[in-house]
Amino acid sequence: MENGGRHHKLRILLVEDSPTDAAIVEMALARWPHPHELTWVTRLSDGVAVAGQTDVVLLDLNLPDSSGPESIAALSCEFAEVPVVMLTGVNDAATTLKAIHAGAQDYLVKGSFDRALLARTLLRALERFDMRRALYRGGPGAGRERTSAPPPGMPPPSTAVVNLSDGRELGRVIDVAANVSALHTVLARPGEVLHVHVDAEALVVGEGLPAVPGREHVLIVAEGAHAVSTLERARASAREAGLRFGLGAGWTLETVVLLEPDVVVVDARWTRGLAVSAARRRALRRLVRAITSLGVEPIATGFAEDDGEHLAASAIAIGFR
Repeated sequence: MENGGRHHKLRILLVEDSPTDAAIVEMALARWPHPHELTWVTRLSDGVAVAGQTDVVLLDLNLPDSSGPESIAALSCEFAEVPVVMLTGVNDAATTLKAIHAGAQDYLVKGSFDRALLARTLLRALERFDMRRALYRGGPGAGRERTSAPPPGMPPPSTAVVNLSDGRELGRVIDVAANVSALHTVLARPGEVLHVHVDAEALVVGEGLPAVPGREHVLIVAEGAHAVSTLERARASAREAGLRFGLGAGWTLETVVLLEPDVVVVDARWTRGLAVSAARRRALRRLVRAITSLGVEPIATGFAEDDGEHLAASAIAIGFR
């Protein structure tokens, strides 16, 4: 299997206490030609015990030992890089937003999905995680390390933002995913240049972002495959707080034209292999010209060390190391 660096069977963990609902998922997956293996447990505690050996989790919101979005938060706290897809019996917008706020990548309503929708949802959840990891761990294909989430209120580890022309470190980049409490903590830290990666949904739920006077250098990168309307609301939320707004992996020139971000992230799809391919260098230069002609700043990420010289020559001023 080839997907985000995974060459093994897709390991799916189903946490569901209803044998009937579990059988529906199992039958749907049985007709899916994609190589996979399914593990079924009925309690959250059992899921936590084996989540470290899985690639994606299907999590029922009502379990014998846990219920509601708190189940998602509890699982994500132990395994921060395992994407979670919520299973719910009610198509309720408020519950869905709370689940996404707690860290779910997506959701499925029981009785309302077939094999195709289930497969698309699982692969989309994995793809979004891979795109986010590519932004600060060296590009697609990086290993899926199992790391515990930071304690509540503590931001995740950061990586450097460097000037590609001379190697100077300009600041730090932090990925908070959909963790709104970590986002608020990061924004409150004084005296740092920060590029904050955050899922667009986290910018449009709750009470919005705190005003950050004098922190115009802080960048919110709206991650995830969201509708333009969601990204527009995320942009408004960032700019109301005095923050710059950017688009992360997965953007298209159409969304750049529609949303007019301050920056876009140019990831490893464009920044890898420049040292050995003149064709890739020409393609990058054309992309940079198209982006800058719209008044948008491109930021490189996911590049190898020997690509840095060519990135600097392409007028991409800074990147994530």
